[in-house]
Amino acid sequence: MSRYVLVFYGPGKRPKKDIETIEKLPGVRVVNAEESSNVMVVEAKPSVKRVVNKMQGWMASEETTMAAPGPLRY
Repeated sequence: MSRYVLVFYGPGKRPKKDIETIEKLPGVRVVNAEESSNVMVVEAKPSVKRVVNKMQGWMASEETTMAAPGPLRY
């Protein structure tokens, strides 16, 4: 499963109807949608990115992670 970070960059607060639309997308599970943060979703297909990027003032990108560096050895 892929995780996506959804960012609202439009003016004002995030529209509640947009959050409701995102929550109703098939195969999408919202992990975090607190008012003060970006929205994190888990989804099996990348269709959430296509849908959200078409929404006014929103941008979706797949979450990326980086492994912590190992201990230094001299």
